[in-house]
Amino acid sequence: MKRTETVPEPTGGEGGHRRRDTDGSQLPSVPTGMRFMRDPITIKRGGNTTVWVEIDAKNGYLPDHEDDLTVSFDTGLGRKVTDVAKSHLLGGRSLWRFQAASDTPLGEFTIEAILVTAAGVITTASTLKVIEPARTKKRTITREEPDKGAVVRWMHRDAWDDLGWDSRSVGEVRVRSDETLILLNRDQRRLERALDRNKKLTKEQIETRAGRYLFPVACALYEQYDAAKESKHPPTPEYVKGELERVAEAVLLVIDQDAFAHESGD
Repeated sequence: MKRTETVPEPTGGEGGHRRRDTDGSQLPSVPTGMRFMRDPITIKRGGNTTVWVEIDAKNGYLPDHEDDLTVSFDTGLGRKVTDVAKSHLLGGRSLWRFQAASDTPLGEFTIEAILVTAAGVITTASTLKVIEPARTKKRTITREEPDKGAVVRWMHRDAWDDLGWDSRSVGEVRVRSDETLILLNRDQRRLERALDRNKKLTKEQIETRAGRYLFPVACALYEQYDAAKESKHPPTPEYVKGELERVAEAVLLVIDQDAFAHESGD
């Protein structure tokens, strides 16, 4: 059995639709026209859809005269689509709802509405397009190995021979299959002069400044390594050593200026 539904009207407001005029007092008591306000009307297998139907009659003509209304579907649909419900006629419009079975034939079919009135018979027709429901995409979960990041490590004077370093060496990057090492020379001549030979610094200040030096210089080492790896004509080791020492000196200067400003209360 068909049933009448109460359908909420669109409300006004910023960004919303203007409230529809539902005053049907100026409309005739007996309708003279009827039309589907959408063509085609699309419906998914196993789903439902709604469509506004315009009828020029006073409010309440539906459902009062619903027995005089017939909705018929194309025989090719095999009774797989049904007329489920119609809303109360307000302001010359009624919202109709249709339901499709999960095995409804796909394609385009005809839907027709026939309304018998005191003034005669009025009809309207539209195309009903049956489509497959959107398939739910399977979520692909990609599991990645945790990114351990590069290991930054201080190296001291006793490792220079094994690494091929001297007092000017700032550090180097060594990439293995299982890890990336960024090795920094803790006894580099400029760093040693700025920290260990500075008698004014406490042990805590030395550790703080060494930590502030570690990260930016490690980044510079990796950037230099990455650029040289991609270059068709990489610079000579001696040139790289000089450039890195200049970077280390610049970082130390910034650290000293920041420390001075901090200690001066600036």
